[in-house]
Amino acid sequence: MKKMHLYPVTLSFVILLVLFTACHDDIQLFENEPLITSGSTVITVGDYMNALEVTKTAYPHSVIVEKESFTTIKTRLLSQMIEELVIMKIAQEKNIKISDEEFKTALDDIKKDYPEGVFEEMLLENAITNHLWETRLRNRLLMQKVQDAEFDSKISISPENMKEYYEKNAKDIESEFDEEQDEGDVYDRIIKRMRMEKKQGAYQTWIDQKKADYSIEVNQKIWEKILGS
Repeated sequence: MKKMHLYPVTLSFVILLVLFTACHDDIQLFENEPLITSGSTVITVGDYMNALEVTKTAYPHSVIVEKESFTTIKTRLLSQMIEELVIMKIAQEKNIKISDEEFKTALDDIKKDYPEGVFEEMLLENAITNHLWETRLRNRLLMQKVQDAEFDSKISISPENMKEYYEKNAKDIESEFDEEQDEGDVYDRIIKRMRMEKKQGAYQTWIDQKKADYSIEVNQKIWEKILGS
């Protein structure tokens, strides 16, 4: 009797495994095909799938295996990578790059929060190569540098702005900062926070305009395959 009950389950599992493998292999056939294109700048299917593997590490397994949630993650990543492509084009036009020193500083800053060897072990457990993770980090740093170049000179904070901000956020500020902290340090951190919030407020309008300025094309046929995989 047990064998009779187990057989359909085992067969279903095999069928699902075959279907999943077939879908995954199907996507791999298109690895070098362009998924997002703007002029001569291209993000390939392989680029997207690699980024997806890194993105998946930020979510629990229960979210990844839930189809609707995973579809949302995939769609959100596509939007992010469209923005990446636009910013890559702006970086090329303005000759903005991430130097090896800038990259090393950012990398060391991230790794310092992990005991020795733990960060590398985490990548290994998630089947993420060091090269892939560093590529994603470099892209993120480049995006931030382009945004800084775009917004920093345009954002001004007056004493009146400071006063208004402090009055609105007094409780949060007082709870966050120690009374013994240097007043100048507190002031600098509040200014930094205000500038960041102003950037975030201006970013979406700016990137939407930039996406309209550049002709962005998504290979819908392949994208539908990715959503179904």
